Amino acid sequence: MLKRNIFLILLVVLPVLAMGCQQQSQPVGGNQAGKLYTFQSRQELAQYVEDNIMMVQALGTIGFGRGMVARDVVTMDLASESAQELRADTKESAPAGSANDGAADYSTTNLQVDGVDEADIVKSDGRYLYLLSRGHVFIVEAYPADKARVLSQIKLDNGQSMWDGEQYGSGQNIFVKGNKLVVMGYNYKNNGMYARVYDISDRNNPVQQKEVISDGVYSDARMIGDHLYLVAVSPVYRTLPVTNKPQPVLPKITVNGSEKEIAPQQIYHFDQCDVGYDYTMILSFNINDAGNDISSKTYLTGTSQNIYVSENNIYLTNNPYMVPIPLMEDLLKDMSALLPEKVQVQISEIVNSNQRVAEKLAAAEDVLDNYLAGLSSAEIQQFEKAYGQLSMEWHNKLAQARDKTTVHKIAINKGNIKYLGSGQVPGRVLNQFSMDEHKGYFRIATTSGDTFSENNPSKNNIYVLDGSLKTVGKIEGLAPTERIYSARFMGDRAYLVTFREVDPFFVIDLKDPHNPKMLGELKITGYSSYMHPYDENCIIGIGKEMAEPAAPDAGAVRPLIFPPVNNNLDLGVKISLFDVSDPANPKEKAKYVVKNNGGYVETTAQWNHKAVLFNRDKNLLVLPISFYPPYKPYRPVDDQWHGVYVFDISEEGISLRGKIAHQDDRYYSSDIRSLYMDDVLYTTSEKMIKMNRLDNLKQINQLRLHK
Repeated sequence: MLKRNIFLILLVVLPVLAMGCQQQSQPVGGNQAGKLYTFQSRQELAQYVEDNIMMVQALGTIGFGRGMVARDVVTMDLASESAQELRADTKESAPAGSANDGAADYSTTNLQVDGVDEADIVKSDGRYLYLLSRGHVFIVEAYPADKARVLSQIKLDNGQSMWDGEQYGSGQNIFVKGNKLVVMGYNYKNNGMYARVYDISDRNNPVQQKEVISDGVYSDARMIGDHLYLVAVSPVYRTLPVTNKPQPVLPKITVNGSEKEIAPQQIYHFDQCDVGYDYTMILSFNINDAGNDISSKTYLTGTSQNIYVSENNIYLTNNPYMVPIPLMEDLLKDMSALLPEKVQVQISEIVNSNQRVAEKLAAAEDVLDNYLAGLSSAEIQQFEKAYGQLSMEWHNKLAQARDKTTVHKIAINKGNIKYLGSGQVPGRVLNQFSMDEHKGYFRIATTSGDTFSENNPSKNNIYVLDGSLKTVGKIEGLAPTERIYSARFMGDRAYLVTFREVDPFFVIDLKDPHNPKMLGELKITGYSSYMHPYDENCIIGIGKEMAEPAAPDAGAVRPLIFPPVNNNLDLGVKISLFDVSDPANPKEKAKYVVKNNGGYVETTAQWNHKAVLFNRDKNLLVLPISFYPPYKPYRPVDDQWHGVYVFDISEEGISLRGKIAHQDDRYYSSDIRSLYMDDVLYTTSEKMIKMNRLDNLKQINQLRLHK
């Protein structure tokens, strides 16, 4: 192990210092921080990926990094099935000419950015419901509720998924706009993501008009106006049935049966090393155009981890493996000092040769073998001791250097896609709500450091980047030893929740982008995993209530970190209403706890904002809730409870209006959604649609979708 660590570092760091990542192309776009390149051939692409992965893995062998513990090469077996500004509420009025005779007031999907629709498993236009369930899309005439009926269903016939002994295709999300329905999912026959557009002018007889299939898996999607934007992620290496060996392949896009392979000259990449590479593909088309016209751009990136979309830009983030060159130079000097000058010269000559990385590795290994063979046992032990000490010293230095998030900015306008550039900030992003675009600035909240490290403890930060993604303002070091559990940007303010033992709720002033300031802080028990605007003076928090941990015995050494998940401290799901009218003195104005009663209770709203239904005018908050009783051997599954809790929420407080059970769907409760049309509450799950009066929750009707 020692031999491989040493020779890989000495061999790989030098080429990185000389050239950055292995590429010889001239930039074709981007900004100074994120230059864009293309490949000239399939061979050049394969060599670029192979060499850079090998270099990054070598850097990872000194005791830190993804290099030897993550994926060596991301693969997909082509012969197998595997692969897979602010809106305060979700209220909408029925537009003229849409869903005739529908509700005058109805809810839509809970969105992060007004005007940017997000895909979901249920959509409504005020008269009809469109539900994705078990490989089918159901079109339901839902209004009026007492006459609700299923008009039609689309079977997504893709082959391999199994439900109740039948085969169904894998649908993941849908959009509805006017008389168009878009279904997105995974196509097992083609091993790729698909988007299908249906004409639903006749809801009784939907007709497919367009199909776009892309290599890879569906990552995310947005609808802006009539233009759909899709993000797919596809591995560069795949196992082909013919060779049964992983090898790089070029991605393909198929439109209405017409297939096109993306040429190397159309694959863009960055001067950025990583431990593994994916194709991140952005596709766009007008859903009213049934022809073959689409726009697409393909980028060679590390896996895109989070996506934020405004009306004008897509922001993709990932955590690159790059290490700053000055730091690598220091590392190289320290590592080289462990070897005699003669051996250093021999390896340096190999590094500077024209051989490929794999050939250099073999040659350097021979040199190192000869050197180590001439050492006595005592000399080898001394060498290993010196290396071990150096490895520990560099562990923290490399951890901090690699603890970065790269942000790629891509302009979108009526289907056009253009890469603008990239920027980088310290730390890692939690989710899409940790990002925001406001008045030309991009704001991002991160957690840097290691939550469980005493040498490099975590801290939390907010960075403000200008239109070129240069950092112009920042506030760092919030809540040391904790991490961000939720973030929300609202106009000129940001709100953060971090957690270790208690829930610090921070109010940040971003009015001056160049000088962010912390205005106030509140410490309470528990934490919020999702925050939702109530109005400009109040924020709703949805998360968990936690008991305060017992104080340690006198003289005992207190652990730096308490694990965030501890069932002995978890008291249940908590809904909070934070008053931020005085930002210097935020208060928890009201709270409601769904108690676990010795068992376990959760809500998918903690990690999926689309499961939240809120309307301030109706004092309405609806959340899916699942309750699991205390464990006992042979306890029947029927003891579980799945459904929704309906709350009255106002500045006066939070109270439970009632519950609606979806017990028949206990195995599929994670997909419960809630919406309303006029004064009727609709709740949907895999098998069932229930319709209840909003005022007293008395059931009006129900429809069973599956047997």
